[in-house]
Amino acid sequence: MEQQNNTIQNNYQEWQNNTPNWKERMAQIKKKKDEEATQFFETLGIGTLVYALILTLCLYKNLYSFTCPIFSISTAAYMHYISKRFGHSFHGINYFLAATIALLGFSNFLTANYLMIFYNYLAIIILFVINFILIFFDLKEINLLGHICFIMKYAFESLEQIPLPFDHLFRQIKRRKTSKSERTKYIIMGVVITIPVFLIVYWLLSSADAVFQQVFSIDLDWLNLEFIIENTFGILLTFALSYAIPYALVISLDKTDSSKVKSVKKNYNPIIPIILGSSLSLLYVTFSVIQIVFLFMQAGTLPEGYTYAEYAREGFFQLLFLSISNAFAILIGMELFRSHKVLKVLLLTISGCTFIMIASSAYRMMMYIDNYGLTSYRIFVLWGLLVIFLLLLGLVYQMFVKKFSLFNYALIVSSLCFMVLSFSHYDYWIAHYNFARYEAIQQHQLSDDSKHQESEDSYEEEADAELLFMNNRYVDYEYFLDLSEDAAPIMADHLDELFQYMKTEKLPIHDAEWYPYKKHGKRKMSLRTFNLSRYLAEQKIPTGYSK
Repeated sequence: MEQQNNTIQNNYQEWQNNTPNWKERMAQIKKKKDEEATQFFETLGIGTLVYALILTLCLYKNLYSFTCPIFSISTAAYMHYISKRFGHSFHGINYFLAATIALLGFSNFLTANYLMIFYNYLAIIILFVINFILIFFDLKEINLLGHICFIMKYAFESLEQIPLPFDHLFRQIKRRKTSKSERTKYIIMGVVITIPVFLIVYWLLSSADAVFQQVFSIDLDWLNLEFIIENTFGILLTFALSYAIPYALVISLDKTDSSKVKSVKKNYNPIIPIILGSSLSLLYVTFSVIQIVFLFMQAGTLPEGYTYAEYAREGFFQLLFLSISNAFAILIGMELFRSHKVLKVLLLTISGCTFIMIASSAYRMMMYIDNYGLTSYRIFVLWGLLVIFLLLLGLVYQMFVKKFSLFNYALIVSSLCFMVLSFSHYDYWIAHYNFARYEAIQQHQLSDDSKHQESEDSYEEEADAELLFMNNRYVDYEYFLDLSEDAAPIMADHLDELFQYMKTEKLPIHDAEWYPYKKHGKRKMSLRTFNLSRYLAEQKIPTGYSK
């Protein structure tokens, strides 16, 4: 054992003797890392810290208020700031994406629909990443699949850089330990110590004397001791992630070799897609002819027991799935396989049949809505069909115009369509359509009963809220409870019916999402938490309304 230890020690000594400059090399490596950290932090650090502070102040536990436009405009400004700091230019597509992000922040301020708010933030994150990619790289010559592959690869690689922003920050703090920075450190420590001590003393004095609390009337609800204790970790985590993620994204892009960004190679033999496309084209053409004759023209003979209404109301989800699948198949056929006249004809045939499938699915969904009412799910289906239709148009156009930028087209079309959905306040239109549909049916029934004067007089005399509710089989009151405060202006015109339903089902009024008041009364909105949709709901529905 002793001999083995001596051998190890001798080997270590020999390594040291043979590499006399190893300490210098380690020092050089450390110096190089310090210089790199300093360079990145001086270029990127301060701006990212300011952006993280703005994001935390605006969005922490406050995702749909007046501060959302401030956050989104700051995000657009931050992207422009980074482009200038790294010597890149903002082009038309970059301005478009930055403006889209800013508008989505306004959408969150204007709506109280939690699902739409979630989708808005998801869209902001996606557009944020894509815009940075387009700032750092010129991808005009890259095909759509190349864009998609690079975006996914870049997104995962950026996660590996998450520790670097903190490493750069700590290195920068350590490097700046001068007499001036010591004074700055003590100032910061004094402020940090003063704030909690001040709040503790204020809280104790306010709870000890009501007069002092009234005189010291500064609204510090959001800075009370309990809030600080409960939320310190959440605030710090939000700030840390808001600083680290954008910083890591930019570092990852700056370190990426632009020569590695390439199109997906178009070198596969087209025989397989030609064989598959031929068989599918035959099926699709046959199906399309049937749609035109039986669905759109309502000619021919349906299977026994079917009516045209029943025939039209089924199959839209299958057709939606096929439309999406066909769009991807056409894209793959265009960008992965070598050009061939027969393949191009087959892709055009499948594209034409897919247009008919989209029209068929939309027609069936409209028939379904006409019979069963409007829901958010059905709106999403129609919206998705519109997006697929527009993207498919771009695919067909690129078959004839090779220089057409399909990625930019898809990005712009998808963003514009999403903004229309985001600003639509679809909960409002769902309530409006369904109640208007019921009232039209009700008027039709009254018209049919007009010859029975006695029944009509009886109906008019007893048309109170309870009778309206009991006779209404065409409005899904249970579904209405889940609509957001965006629908409150419509609900305000039908409060008697809605509250009669809740009374019958023994449901508390606070279960309705559109009802703008909590159990303890009207919610207090500060400038930071002000939301326009919630404010309008409070203006339309009386406080504490009950029936």
